[in-house]
Amino acid sequence: MKYFRAMCTGALVWLCVSISFTILESVPQIKDSLNLQSFFVCLLLVPFAIFGASIFYRNGNKEQGLKVGLIMGITALLLDAVITVPFVEMPRGGSYQSFFLSLTAN
Repeated sequence: MKYFRAMCTGALVWLCVSISFTILESVPQIKDSLNLQSFFVCLLLVPFAIFGASIFYRNGNKEQGLKVGLIMGITALLLDAVITVPFVEMPRGGSYQSFFLSLTAN
């Protein structure tokens, strides 16, 4: 298993998602609704995941998709915990609990 490659691909997908949220925060009709931002990012997540998988499997890797997906997902969660929450959410008044446990967007 190429763990480092899977982690780098997961970081790339996380970066694409983060950039998408940043761009959507500046779109006039969408910036006031976290629900709309989340909706559009959920739609974009599929092409981002396909892009990440195409990068991981580019050189003929034969790894199981579930393992690769889990590693990519865990990498994204760790990056959220280390970067997104302290540098984006906490300055806005959020917390780890509000970021990871919120069932509905306000």
